[in-house]
Amino acid sequence: MAPMRSVRIKARSEPWINPDLLAAIKDRDRKYFEYQKCKTEVNKQPNNNNLKSLLSTLKKQCNKLRNKTNNLTKSLKKNYINDKIEENTNKPRELWKILNNQLPGCSQKLKTRLTNINIKEGDALITDKIEVASRLNIFFTNIATTLVNKLSQHSGRFGVEHIKAFYRKLGVVNNNFKLEMVSANEVLNKLSALHPNKATSLDNIPSRFLMDSATTIAPIITHIINLSIKQGQVPKDFKIARVTPLYKKGSKLEPGNYRPVSILSSISKVMEKIVYEQVDRYLATNKLMYKFQSGFRTNHSTDTCLLYLTDHIKHEVDAGKYCGMVMLDIQKAFDTVNHAILFDKLRAIGFDETSSSWMQSYLEGRKQVVEVNSTMSPPLSVSCGVPQGSILGPLLFLIYVNDMPSACHCELFLFADDSALLVSGKDKSQVEQILSAELLNICTWLADNKLSIHLGKTESILFGSHIKLKKVSDFTIKVGDIVITRKDEITYLGSILEANLSCDKMATKVIKKVNQRTRFLYRISSLVNKNTLRILAGTLIQPFFDYACTSWYPSTSKTLKSRLQTFQNKLIRLLLDLHPRSHLNPTHFSKVGWLRVEDRVKQLALSLVYKIRYTSLIPKYMSNYFLNVNDRHNHNTRGSSTNHVKPRFRSNKGLNSFSFYATSMWNALPTGVKVSASLYSFKTALKQHLQATSTLY
Repeated sequence: MAPMRSVRIKARSEPWINPDLLAAIKDRDRKYFEYQKCKTEVNKQPNNNNLKSLLSTLKKQCNKLRNKTNNLTKSLKKNYINDKIEENTNKPRELWKILNNQLPGCSQKLKTRLTNINIKEGDALITDKIEVASRLNIFFTNIATTLVNKLSQHSGRFGVEHIKAFYRKLGVVNNNFKLEMVSANEVLNKLSALHPNKATSLDNIPSRFLMDSATTIAPIITHIINLSIKQGQVPKDFKIARVTPLYKKGSKLEPGNYRPVSILSSISKVMEKIVYEQVDRYLATNKLMYKFQSGFRTNHSTDTCLLYLTDHIKHEVDAGKYCGMVMLDIQKAFDTVNHAILFDKLRAIGFDETSSSWMQSYLEGRKQVVEVNSTMSPPLSVSCGVPQGSILGPLLFLIYVNDMPSACHCELFLFADDSALLVSGKDKSQVEQILSAELLNICTWLADNKLSIHLGKTESILFGSHIKLKKVSDFTIKVGDIVITRKDEITYLGSILEANLSCDKMATKVIKKVNQRTRFLYRISSLVNKNTLRILAGTLIQPFFDYACTSWYPSTSKTLKSRLQTFQNKLIRLLLDLHPRSHLNPTHFSKVGWLRVEDRVKQLALSLVYKIRYTSLIPKYMSNYFLNVNDRHNHNTRGSSTNHVKPRFRSNKGLNSFSFYATSMWNALPTGVKVSASLYSFKTALKQHLQATSTLY
């Protein structure tokens, strides 16, 4: 018998390789072998001119075949990348996979899905796959107990009676909400709308299978869902999750730096979606959700939250006041939701007995396994928290914190668990005193609701004019003996807020991000065609210009506005293959389909004004943002039917607020644009108007 030996099999795994390229590689390698063989003979016979002549010929042939192979490789790779990018333009995750795998230097700085996770416990480094998965599962399932044990005793202020009184004031009637049976047609629509590429849960039933067989299985799944609603019970198989740890920030060896995301059964998601829509409709119809809660809500976004928040601060500072803000750091908020307290809140909000039982069954008896490095941990029971990655989880969390505003008498802005307290006043000491008292009330509410605040990471900031801030040497917010860290700038929902309300640091952050991505596009410009380059620019760079720009751009210095435009110009020249110093005119921007930075901000701001004036596609807190001229007086003046009353401010802080500059821009629009029949036609007409009236480039 022949002896065993290990052999490395060379596999051509690159997806763009085809038979033509393999043949070219074979010809190149064969010719190179002939060249090396001839070169060896020449070394043996250095005076043989015939061999030297043959060697020279073979070298030329080798170079020719090498160049042919390289050019064919580049061409095939370029075509493959271009096709894949165009296919996945609207699929960010797939797009990033392609970019990371196929393009040089495109790995994201922060990879949330790590393929190889190790953790540290004490001084010991744990690398065994099963052990890592098990330790992470233990950490995720015990974190709530660990945090709750550190909380102070229940104060008795925010118990069941407080919750009931809160919802009675909102007009809630007992047993007002009841889960309704669902039709087979509705289930069919939900099955057809599943995402085909979503990860499968432990049942190994892919979404694609459910979609393809939707017509056949819809009646069966409808029966299961209706039986579940009728009995107030959720099937056990729907309550086990495969958890993927997502890295957030900090040391990758610390379990606390990973977020558990549950991958649930696709069938259970169909049932969750149906229940979600019924609950959400009930909450919206009865206006039960806190007005300034912007997280996980239709027509709400980080943009609208930041815009309203910054406008509120600018208005207060313009009025000559200080505005103090505390940004709360709530630890593991979704994972520490107490089920008993949540059930009390669901009953107080009007859930009948069967609906409450269904929610109780949905949350209790849940189990999870953690998958790390393709290895599963043993299952563990989950005693609290709402599953992250589920459909109902975020809505249940919003209900859980919905009565939080009852604990304070100041402005409270929420985006899910991102919370900010604001207090304004002429006297700095009074702002300190009130904000400290309100923070103490919120801390008491959090403790009574089994939620933990990390006071060491909670931050405070005092907004004001340059003159007023010069008079302030300190700004002390305290909870007991703990002093909250004061900052001159804080980051809230990804936007940098400075104490003097300048937005230069946010603009600098945007410039840095845009520059990094533009340099990357320059590096890969030879590998992709111009159309793909435009897609990448729109996907990877334009969002940095757009994000919350209506709240920060007007307060940016002229110098930084000019730099923002310079970097956009650089990008335009790349997309149009122009010389780096070429002069740009409106035609160049039209070819790409972009607006100048300033005009893009105008487009986004005015589109929001149109929504506020004519649609309901906006948060409630922005519904009365503008006052129509006709509502102020009955005089028939030019433009009175479509114009807004311009608010009066006495400083640049107020003049840079959305309520002022958006009003000025709206009133300056032609009437024909303002009375567009739909949002789509308005955006089209507005873009044409901005392109026609744009200033010199």
